[in-house]
Amino acid sequence: MTTRVPSQLDPNGPLATLLRGRAEQRAICDRLELIADQMCGPIDRRLCLSTLDQLAYELPLYQADEEALFSILGARTKTGDVVSGCTDQAVRDHNHYQDNTLEITDAIEAHLANAKMANPDVLGYMLRCTFEGLRQHMAWEDVTLLGPLLRPLTDEEIEQFQSHLARNRSSRAPHFRIADR
Repeated sequence: MTTRVPSQLDPNGPLATLLRGRAEQRAICDRLELIADQMCGPIDRRLCLSTLDQLAYELPLYQADEEALFSILGARTKTGDVVSGCTDQAVRDHNHYQDNTLEITDAIEAHLANAKMANPDVLGYMLRCTFEGLRQHMAWEDVTLLGPLLRPLTDEEIEQFQSHLARNRSSRAPHFRIADR
């Protein structure tokens, strides 16, 4: 007799993948904070380059994973209700952070190229606004979408979510806006 692990608890399942992605987003925020702290002194080029890669490739992937779950959550609600409004706002926030990441990427690249920067504090401020805002956004998502409003997903919803994750990880999905610039 075989026992089946509930989909919600599967360590290789889509919800575990989503949670690992959220942990990585928090780690990206930590790296941006380290870079901001280095703005007036020697800067760790390796840290900057690896963080730029994460901003370009990983952050859009993790946010696309979340949006896949949000579309599944939204499918069970009516337009205009709280969950629908929250998922729409989360997607708008993701778009904002993607656009902001383009500016940050350009500024870090210019700083690494030793381009004349009138005030390195400006880049530090941009970085701080980004990682503090992203942390706040994720905390909001935790409370509104991934917390009390997230009832256990059905097996069908888990399969649908797994399918979205696989598509997000397939060759160059269209949500990689930063990498395609």
